[in-house]
Amino acid sequence: ITNIFDNIYISAETGNSKPNKEAFLQIIKGNNLTIEKTLMVGDSYNFDIQPAKKLGMQTAFIPKKWHLDEVMIFDINEKQYKNIDEVFGYLEN
Repeated sequence: ITNIFDNIYISAETGNSKPNKEAFLQIIKGNNLTIEKTLMVGDSYNFDIQPAKKLGMQTAFIPKKWHLDEVMIFDINEKQYKNIDEVFGYLEN
């Protein structure tokens, strides 16, 4: 996945906790990123996706699943994908 993204940031490394908007803004401002061109990938709708959407970021919701036989639905900017290969295809384009 490192060949798809320019950088990957982990909120626990920033000193700010999500859903606090400063956890997002610190990374965006500190790296001269554009909010609209920044993708938040998260597994918590309330802590990752909802606050990122409020700031105007792109979002990718990857739900936590405990059973591998369940069909997973990935949501990127309100469009749903049924498998991780489709997600990576979208991200590579």
